[in-house]
Amino acid sequence: MRVLYATLPVSGRNSVSELIPIPEALPINPLSLECPTCKAEPGRNCVANTGPSQTVHFTRVEAAAAIDVGNKRKRDEFIKAVRELKS
Repeated sequence: MRVLYATLPVSGRNSVSELIPIPEALPINPLSLECPTCKAEPGRNCVANTGPSQTVHFTRVEAAAAIDVGNKRKRDEFIKAVRELKS
C-alpha cells in the first residue's frame, strides 16, 4: 500500500514542518450525505414532520455507516502500512 504524506507546520517553530501520513478514506459524516428519508441536502439538518430540527434521521446514519464499512478496510491497511514504515 502506498502511503501519502502532507506537510504540517509544527506549532511554535518558524518554518519547520513535519510529514504526516494521510489515510485514503476518512470516516463519513452523515450530514455529508443526502438524507434518504426527508431528502435533506448534504450539509443541512433533516426535516421532521414538525419542521426543521437538529436531528438526523437514522437512515442517514445507516447510509454513512454502510460507506464506512467499506472504508474501514482501507483505513486498517493504511494503519498497518504506517506502522511498518515506523518500525
